[in-house]
Amino acid sequence: MKTVIYNFRACWEVQTVQEVGGSVVITGRLTIPTADGDLLHYSAVASEPLESASKAPAAEVAASSCLRRAAALAGLGLELWG
Repeated sequence: MKTVIYNFRACWEVQTVQEVGGSVVITGRLTIPTADGDLLHYSAVASEPLESASKAPAAEVAASSCLRRAAALAGLGLELWG
């Protein structure tokens, strides 16, 4: 079964940014409207060490991971991981 989404307008929101131990922890929510006008919410959490090997800022890496996790919970982009 193939799902088609028309007028897709999702909203990504970073809800919290915290420093815990030696890491930054991001909590975020992805909101997706349905064809019926309802809103579906998918929340996720991700963390990244402040002293990571990545050249990108830890908060940026954690936020990106958090968005990917929320999208996966919503079933978006599953073909990329299969």
